[in-house]
Amino acid sequence: EGDAVRWLEEKLAACERPACANLVRDKNGDTPLLVAVRGGAGRAVVDALLEGPGGGYGALSEPDAHGDYPIHVLLRAKSVDEKHLRQLVCKYPVVATLRDGHRCLPIELACRRGLGRGTALALAVADLPVGPHDGPVCPHRGPCFGRTWWYLACECEDELAGVLA
Repeated sequence: EGDAVRWLEEKLAACERPACANLVRDKNGDTPLLVAVRGGAGRAVVDALLEGPGGGYGALSEPDAHGDYPIHVLLRAKSVDEKHLRQLVCKYPVVATLRDGHRCLPIELACRRGLGRGTALALAVADLPVGPHDGPVCPHRGPCFGRTWWYLACECEDELAGVLA
């Protein structure tokens, strides 16, 4: 994996427009991050893409041709690195609010996959309907936050529903 990361870093550094390097698309409409996640690339490759030029929120908020964001592709993978997933959600909380092409939130996929309470809690904390110092109204977050809490409190029927308690 170390060689792949070095290769990726060299390619990103050589881009003429590095700010857009993570936003280019292949013939299938996938960004480099989507290709890496879908291909099962390890944590080092995903982190290099996120921390490289054009990474971060920009790379995470680009869906594929079917409306799936990298977080959804990661949650649908055969094997999910829950620790890495929690780290991504904590660093980039907006990913907890993204709906895929089927209108599913990440928490819905996490519940269907039977992922652990830690993952559900990370998604719920990232999607707090209010900020810790904002009181009942959180103007900087807007109307998209809080959907995870709604799902866990009102729609989830498995053991993860109790994560809010």
